[in-house]
Amino acid sequence: MTTLIVTARGPVTFRKEVLQHLGIKPGEKTELDFLPDGRGVLRAARSGGTIDDFLGLLAGKTKKVATIEELDAADAAAAIRALIAAANVETNRPAVEAGLAVLATGGDFADGVIAYEGHWLGGETFVSFDQRAVALVAAQGRTARLL
Repeated sequence: MTTLIVTARGPVTFRKEVLQHLGIKPGEKTELDFLPDGRGVLRAARSGGTIDDFLGLLAGKTKKVATIEELDAADAAAAIRALIAAANVETNRPAVEAGLAVLATGGDFADGVIAYEGHWLGGETFVSFDQRAVALVAAQGRTARLL
């Protein structure tokens, strides 16, 4: 946890590692969403993109269209990293990185995201029917339980 000090006028200075973790670059605007119980979510402000922008981003990148079955973890990770690098895509970068970490160890991207979000929201135990997901989340030092 990082502690920040609010000056008498209200500004807060964020350390470089905090800005990097949040995906905020110098000079960028930020957004703050208020959550219940006095919490908030701070992130880099992103311009709203359209589906046409997204399709344009992907257009012409490959001549072959792969099916889901043909994609391997490296392909999926590369596609996810390319997508979140786009200026018109807004994401919860730490959650995506958690998903990519689980994907890199042979698990499912979604399980990593679910485990991260559940922990972030105050959940104490990751619960799943997926034995591999439980093992991978437990290997990250989080409490996990197989149903």
